[in-house]
Amino acid sequence: MHRMFAVVALLGLVGCGDKKEAPASSGDEAARATSTSGVDAPKDKNSQEFVRNLIDHPVHNFSPSDTSGLKFSYVTLTFAADNTWTALARLGEGDDSMDCKETGTWTMDPAESATVATMEWKLTKSTCAGRPQANIIRAKVNQTSAADYNIQVR
Repeated sequence: MHRMFAVVALLGLVGCGDKKEAPASSGDEAARATSTSGVDAPKDKNSQEFVRNLIDHPVHNFSPSDTSGLKFSYVTLTFAADNTWTALARLGEGDDSMDCKETGTWTMDPAESATVATMEWKLTKSTCAGRPQANIIRAKVNQTSAADYNIQVR
């Protein structure tokens, strides 16, 4: 039994030569450098930085309209590098609410700065009762911090 343990221990040591650590690189930098490669968006520096942040940080708790009737809000609105967006949404309030999903495509005008751009979101599908199956929202999006937005529907 002791010999078996010794053999296993020696085998373990044989495979443990000096290992050089991989050079330290920032995975975040590499991911951010490629996150806009397939995006159909303006190629200026401000627009690319705006898109990187938009893709990396979803919008939370945004209501696209202040109409009367049932309250509608996007709980999470996520933008992807293939110019699509997906939203987990909520229709109604409290116990009288239901969760649903919306999807669509997005485009943007050249960004005013690295944190401000006017976007167009085209709704292509909704599972939310009473919501249109096609709709366009034009919005000025201001990234007030890495994961916080001020959005004005136009």
